Amino acid sequence: MDPTLKHPTKHRKGYTLLEVLIAAVILVITLPGLATLVIGSRKTQVSSLRMDQASQIGQQILDSLMLQPATLFTPGNTARTVSGIKYSVAITNTPNNGFTIAVITVSWNQGGKAQQIQTQGVLR
Repeated sequence: MDPTLKHPTKHRKGYTLLEVLIAAVILVITLPGLATLVIGSRKTQVSSLRMDQASQIGQQILDSLMLQPATLFTPGNTARTVSGIKYSVAITNTPNNGFTIAVITVSWNQGGKAQQIQTQGVLR
């Protein structure tokens, strides 16, 4: 016969009410902090994605401008939409010793704040 059946209270294993309450208090204290870390990490990830998309748009425009002569280059504004986010692109040029320096500024709104990134290149 099983010895634990003779004296069930002696060998019973489990958690006491005090242990459960202490564990619950620890969870209540730590979970909001962990949630804040997760939300902050997600915001940083989205910000990085938007900046990468804007950088790629600027580089694509600069690459296409480098393929044409500077005489065909017309500064101006345009907009592109990627994954539902509208990126505004402003192109300016500055003649410099026979070369043209193009500056592509890509702007977008994120979290109610205006963000921008610039890409520069020399056109022939």
